[in-house]
Amino acid sequence: MFSIISLLPFLILPFLVSSIALPTSNEPRISTLSVATISQLHAIVDSIQPGPDLDYSDSKYAILVDAILNKGYTRNSPVPGTAPPITFPSNNTTFAVFKPLFGGLACETSASSPTYEQAKALVKVMQATWSRGIKSCDQSNRFQPPLGSGCTNLAKLDGASIGICGDYLPKWTVNCATLLPIFDDMAWECEQNGRVGGYREVWPKGVIYGKPYNKLIMH
Repeated sequence: MFSIISLLPFLILPFLVSSIALPTSNEPRISTLSVATISQLHAIVDSIQPGPDLDYSDSKYAILVDAILNKGYTRNSPVPGTAPPITFPSNNTTFAVFKPLFGGLACETSASSPTYEQAKALVKVMQATWSRGIKSCDQSNRFQPPLGSGCTNLAKLDGASIGICGDYLPKWTVNCATLLPIFDDMAWECEQNGRVGGYREVWPKGVIYGKPYNKLIMH
């Protein structure tokens, strides 16, 4: 006969094993990146300025995108053995920086929209590269319809792109970091049949005063 006490190790052990979070091969591992590689990635991120020319599909960003999507890298990743650098806005800037206000979200998903996976990959790369310092996400296209689109593309990756449309913004700067939660919500809220697309109104100066205003777009 076995007593209850003698059986306790066999009863408890399976519970303990099942409650331990074991690492999986799918979990990103920043430790796989060398000091030199992290320093190289930091330099790439610091050179990035969102705008029409920012295409993360470009081969020059391949090592960066892979590190973000597969190895857990972000610009806040410290270089081993050093203190994380601190980034301050330039005192020479002539533009005021405002916290935008946002309006309602409209989803316009079609067959030409990016897949949900493409949109989320772009948002993840943006989150990893836009969260430090001041990067401006202004609408810099002077040409409004019918002369032009009235939109400025801010970034793209594979089949997904994001941008800002509406009023030309020559007198203030929209801090890109303030837009990150909005694009993340847009990808999640506007998922339809595995595709994503839509826009959200934004008042860049942080004051709702009617038009003029802008729109953030994901397509």
